[in-house]
Amino acid sequence: MASSIYIYDSIDEFEHFYKGWLDEPLRKIDITDLYVHENEKLWVVTNTNDLKERPRLQKSLVHFRNNTVEEYKTDKTKLILFDKIKFNKKKMVLEFFPRFLRKPLLSWKVDRHLDANIPNKNKIIDYNHRYYDYELDRLNLILKTNESSPIPVKI
Repeated sequence: MASSIYIYDSIDEFEHFYKGWLDEPLRKIDITDLYVHENEKLWVVTNTNDLKERPRLQKSLVHFRNNTVEEYKTDKTKLILFDKIKFNKKKMVLEFFPRFLRKPLLSWKVDRHLDANIPNKNKIIDYNHRYYDYELDRLNLILKTNESSPIPVKI
C-alpha cells in the first residue's frame, strides 16, 4: 500500500475523522522527528515499542522505530526543524524547507485535506500534533492555528 499524507485544519477535525480509531495505539503514533534524506525521501521517527525492526529504505516514506535512525544517517540527511514544513493549499503539496523565490528542498503531494474553508495561502504545520498511522502508512498533520503554542513541546 502506498504512503499518504492527510492534512487537517484543527485537532477537532482529526479527532472527528479518527473517532473510531483513537484508542488503537497503532493508529495515532506521535512522531518524534522527521528527516529529509538525499532530497527525495522522508524519514519518520517514532517511539512505538521495544522491538528492533529494519526499515524499508527503498520506500519514499521510511518509518524508523525507537530512534534507530542514527545508524542510517549520513551527511545528506537533514533534520526538519520547527516551522520548516508548509502546506500549499493552492498546489496541494507539502513543502519541506521552503525557500524564497526558489523551489523547496522537497515537496510531496497531499492526498487529502480536510479543511474548514481557510483562505488559499501557505500554512505552517503544528509540531505539537504530528501523527503517524502505522496500519495505513499515513502521515496525519495538523495546521497551526492562532491558539497553538509557538514552541513545540517534547514529551
